[in-house]
Amino acid sequence: MNIDLAMEQYFGPKGVVLPDQGTTYRLAEPGITAQIKLAPGDYTHFKFTAVRYDLEPGASLDLAASLYAGRMLYGLEGDGEIVLNGRRRPFPEGTFVHVGEGHHVALANTGAAPLQVFSFVFGPSPEARADLMTRDLDGQLWLEITDTLRKVFGLVSREQAAALPDAGKGELVYLLPNEGPSYWQAKPSAGFVEVKLAPFTSNVHHYGVLMQTLFPGCGVREHGHNQLSEFFVISKGLARAALDGQEALCPKGTVIVIGRNVMHYWANAGETDAQNFAIVDPPGVEGALAITGRLRGPNETWPDDIPRNAETGKILHDRFGFVIRGNAADRTG
Repeated sequence: MNIDLAMEQYFGPKGVVLPDQGTTYRLAEPGITAQIKLAPGDYTHFKFTAVRYDLEPGASLDLAASLYAGRMLYGLEGDGEIVLNGRRRPFPEGTFVHVGEGHHVALANTGAAPLQVFSFVFGPSPEARADLMTRDLDGQLWLEITDTLRKVFGLVSREQAAALPDAGKGELVYLLPNEGPSYWQAKPSAGFVEVKLAPFTSNVHHYGVLMQTLFPGCGVREHGHNQLSEFFVISKGLARAALDGQEALCPKGTVIVIGRNVMHYWANAGETDAQNFAIVDPPGVEGALAITGRLRGPNETWPDDIPRNAETGKILHDRFGFVIRGNAADRTG
């Protein structure tokens, strides 16, 4: 039996969600709107939800602690503050936080412009459940986190979370922009990768998180993954992406859903750096790009002499399940 061939016969979903697309709702807290980007059941095999919160200046949001689910937060735009288990920390654009079960989290917009935050929940949560919302006379959807919903979804206060035993809590990771291991990438994918969450950086092994920056004129060649799915958020610049040959122009804030064995590429379509925030489920891509890249040091400038590893194609295919047509991974141009 050819296992590689067998794994390439199964296909996952695909889709592009532009920044203004998705179900929008309001919360009881003033100055906050939310937009559902990925709801339960939207895409087969994607077992998390995605919501973008928009906080007006001065607004704050208590996301509670969950007994049953882990959460990841990414600062897409604006300047704010995050409160983790009662400790206040800065939350500027580009900040990544993984909040495991039992840890309390709250957000506040401390800047002069709107704060946009992506929230991804792995497990039961009401925030992407439009069926739990009510509609007012103007047609606006509202989500009220009632005591009943708190009990059903295992949401507890900071005081209740503090009383929980540490042994029952998940992983807590807080990384400011440019923190975490980073690796230069060779041409034509000239730029760098930042690993935010991986089995080799934390005790989280069921998904990984990376951010890839592409310089102007650069791109990642077409490929697929026979053992994992990806979920992109374009976090900087303007990108162009294709899913099974269907191209789309993707401005900042666009979501790209890439299921198993979906052939895809993404490239910088602008005149400044383009970047994506990527969830990899299960992990794999972040390790592949670390192994085939070169370690990037603090304040280091682009080293134009990075040779493309002659074994790149073999490493990506044999170890990490990349689906690559021909010798595309090993070409230098």
